[in-house]
Amino acid sequence: MAIQLAYYRLHRKFTMTYESASTRMFYHGRTETIRPLSEDSVTFCRTMDDPDVARAAVSKSLKSAIKVQTERKVDAVVGQGIDRHLVGLYAMSQLDSTTPPELFMDAAWSSLRFDLSTSQTPTKLADFWTPEKVCLGGGFGPVTDTGYGVSYVFKAEETVYFFISSWRTCAETDSERYVTHLLTALDDMRKLLSTH
Repeated sequence: MAIQLAYYRLHRKFTMTYESASTRMFYHGRTETIRPLSEDSVTFCRTMDDPDVARAAVSKSLKSAIKVQTERKVDAVVGQGIDRHLVGLYAMSQLDSTTPPELFMDAAWSSLRFDLSTSQTPTKLADFWTPEKVCLGGGFGPVTDTGYGVSYVFKAEETVYFFISSWRTCAETDSERYVTHLLTALDDMRKLLSTH
């Protein structure tokens, strides 16, 4: 949720978000898409900065948003996601010389853009690894010209490393400013949850 909150605070809008979920439990399984952006995450982001909303209500909205994202993650991991299924249907429609199904002709399909692409690097880090000694960035960047790539990896319970990337040629994005908003979002969420 901190990733969503940071984006909202920086750009004052919400965007489709990609987060990968491993489906390697299946034969030839790779990934499925978790969609962290939800009505619940939007409510949380809006209420977090609203001084008229009681902090207990903001905490409740954060927990609700996390619950929805966790449910979507579990669905994706066990093969109940929708994105890979749709991409497969789209790919099959491109192989056929007939008219593609109406779904893929709709403007909504062509407008699907993940301006926020996130992924956790699921690596248990040795104690001697530090950001100064090794690059743990996960090897990916933004998937759109106007987006961000956000990779993160946990080291023990108390430390998480983030790797933020965006195109310097895009006037709309700014990785350094995003990092500032992300750190503030994490701290604000810590304070909120420590009291509510």
